[in-house]
Amino acid sequence: MDPITIEETVRQRWALVLETSADDITDDSDFFADGGDSLLAAELVASISDAVRADVDIADLFLDASFAGLLRATTDACAQALADH
Repeated sequence: MDPITIEETVRQRWALVLETSADDITDDSDFFADGGDSLLAAELVASISDAVRADVDIADLFLDASFAGLLRATTDACAQALADH
């Protein structure tokens, strides 16, 4: 999956789960500070994993709850899925 498409997917899913505008999400946005909780984190990670067809680990979101951190984890998961095929 194209890096720009991955970023757009993560941004859209983040905005949907937190019921906010994708335009308000910056690299420094923090999922938990912006209203997320563990149940929403699970929903977000599952939604992203389904969309990009790669296993994004929820632990990565807990380790770095920033948008940039989740984007990095998603990109890494996509690269791993590609390497596994």
